Amino acid sequence: MERLIEQAARSLVRGGVTSTGNFVLCALDRDCVCNEEGPRANAARAVMKQLGIGAFIHGKPSFPVPAMIRFLCAQTDMDYPRDSETRTFLHRLPVCDGTPSSMAEALRGHRAALCTDGTVIASGMVSPQEAAVNFSSACFSVYVKFMTDCLTAASSGAMSPALTDTLSRVLPSVRPLVCPSVQKRGPFDRASQVISAMVEAGRLTVECGLVDSCFGNISFVHDGILYISQTGAALDELDGCIDPCPLDDSGGTITASSEYLAHLGIVRKARCDGVLHGHPKFAVISSLHCEEDCATRDACFTACPAKRTVGGIPLVCGEVGGGAHGLYRTVPPAVADSGGAVVLGHGLFLAVQNDFSQAVARMIDIENRCITDFRRRMEKVL
Repeated sequence: MERLIEQAARSLVRGGVTSTGNFVLCALDRDCVCNEEGPRANAARAVMKQLGIGAFIHGKPSFPVPAMIRFLCAQTDMDYPRDSETRTFLHRLPVCDGTPSSMAEALRGHRAALCTDGTVIASGMVSPQEAAVNFSSACFSVYVKFMTDCLTAASSGAMSPALTDTLSRVLPSVRPLVCPSVQKRGPFDRASQVISAMVEAGRLTVECGLVDSCFGNISFVHDGILYISQTGAALDELDGCIDPCPLDDSGGTITASSEYLAHLGIVRKARCDGVLHGHPKFAVISSLHCEEDCATRDACFTACPAKRTVGGIPLVCGEVGGGAHGLYRTVPPAVADSGGAVVLGHGLFLAVQNDFSQAVARMIDIENRCITDFRRRMEKVL
């Protein structure tokens, strides 16, 4: 269990979600094992005992998320985040005061919650990795919600003093991303080269802030096999977590990414070599900002009638998984036409050709366009 806790903790730190020394992560083995000892660990054990859960984390996210949390917790009429992670996994983010009893109450029936001091708590039924994923989801949701609220308020002329003050403190942290150098270049002759390139691209995607370690997925086709990251795999630790899935559907998809069907549809329809999927924050924020008041407002994730673009590529609807509105139906046609697509509230899918260098560069370019547009809008109201 110590190894699993260390792995989950490393994923959070390497992904920039939080930093060493700023969180306690506990999991139940024969006894309750924590990554540290002291008052925070004692409080965590008390919460776990009350809830009967297998893992728990309480920590301070990286700047500027704590400032955003404190602002959101002070709102008496806070709407819940509308990004895909929240709608699919978290559903809502309760607020508590950070005492063990309030944390336990907030997590009853929920995977994560916000504390009024700017920290986040999250649970896992079995493993510390579950708690880490829920913690990451909550931090992502808070960031996206706050920034989307800023866009909405700026557009309607409703920037409150509290929102303006918080925005003025967090906006300096919004800076363009720098494109890294991708070393693994195609064409690839062997499966080992493909896997090595996927491992590098996954790590760079996390290091550049294009996705939290626990999210996103990546694939590449070689010799009739779609190599794809496993479901739940950390993109910055893909070695040993890539599945070979024959394109003739003869097997190998049991542990493949939950978005395997979307990847398969993209490589077939777009006739590309692979797919890079990330969750760049400002691409997601831009996708959620809409100034139209239409009849499908509450169903925009599946039924948005508008033809919009984000960062120069199409914006499409779509839900995780199968069904009539599944991503595997909505994303491939858009990627085939434009080489990429932003899914409303979810993330960015890009076609990969030859190797991952162009896809990584294009994802950064799209995100930087969204960052530049956001800063332009916000600087007008500050």
